[in-house]
Amino acid sequence: MENRHMRYFLAVADLGSLTKAAEYLDVSQPALTQVINKLERDLGVQLLVRSRAGADLTAAGLAIIDDMRESLARADAAALRAKAVAAGLAGRLTIGFVTLATHTVLPRALCAFRARRPGVEIVLREMGNLSQAQALAHGTIDVALLHTPVSLTGRMREKVVSREPMVAVVPASLSIGRDGKVSLAEIARAGLIWFPERNLPFLRMRILAAMRRAGGEGRVVQEVERSTTALACVAAGLGVCLLPASVRRVLHQDVRVLDISDGADLPRFEIRMAWAPQLRPSLASEFAALLDAV
Repeated sequence: MENRHMRYFLAVADLGSLTKAAEYLDVSQPALTQVINKLERDLGVQLLVRSRAGADLTAAGLAIIDDMRESLARADAAALRAKAVAAGLAGRLTIGFVTLATHTVLPRALCAFRARRPGVEIVLREMGNLSQAQALAHGTIDVALLHTPVSLTGRMREKVVSREPMVAVVPASLSIGRDGKVSLAEIARAGLIWFPERNLPFLRMRILAAMRRAGGEGRVVQEVERSTTALACVAAGLGVCLLPASVRRVLHQDVRVLDISDGADLPRFEIRMAWAPQLRPSLASEFAALLDAV
C-alpha cells in the first residue's frame, strides 16, 4: 500500500466527496477514482460507497482508517527526520570520556556543539581507556576522549586536546608539603593510589620508575578505576595520587594539592580525542573540530 494511495483515500474520507478531494489534492477526478479502485482491489474489500451525494465509508473503510492515519503519520515523521539527519540538524552522537575530561575539554565542547546542533541527541558514556578503545573499534561510541598513549584498533583520526602537568593530591592530615611542594620520595613513602596497569600502562611505568630513581620504593597501594574514586581514597588517608592540575577545580575537603618539586621528568597528563574517519563530514568530525589541537 503506497503512501500516496493512503493520502488520497484519507482525503476522500475527510471531505466526503471524490470531487472535493480531487480539487484539494490538485489531481483529476478520474485519476483519483483509479487510485481508490486500485486500493480496493489490492485490499480485496470495498472501502467507499459512491453516490451523487458524495462518498461514504463502508464498514471495512471505517475499520482501517485510523490505522492508515497512523501509518501515514509515521511515514511523514520518518521522512522529516531523515531529511533533518541528512542536513545535520538531527541524529545521535555517542561520546565516550574519561572522568578527568569532565574537568576541562568536555564541558566546553558540549556547550559549543549544543549551540551548533541543538537537534542532535547526545549520549554520554563515562568509560576507562581500554573500554573506550574497544567501543570505538566496535562502533558503539562515535567519539572517544581518553588518556594517551593508547593503542587503537583500525584507522582512527586522533588529536591531543588537553595537556597538563601532574600534581600530587595528598590527604589533608598528612604532615608533608607545608611549603606547597612534595618530593617523589615522599610520595613513594606515602604510597601511590593509581589506575590499573591495563588502563594506563605507560604512565604507570614512567611514574613508578621516577619514584624509584628518587630513592623510593615505587609501589601502588590502591588501584582505582576513576579519578573521583582516587580522590575519595586520598581523603581516607590511603595514599597519594598524581592527577592533572585541573583537579584543583573539584577538590575534596579532606585533600590538598601540591606541586611535585622534582617532577620535571614526569609525563604530562594528556587527553586525546579519537574518532573514525568518514568519507563525508559527520557529527563526530564536527564535534572534533570544535576543540583545537594542543
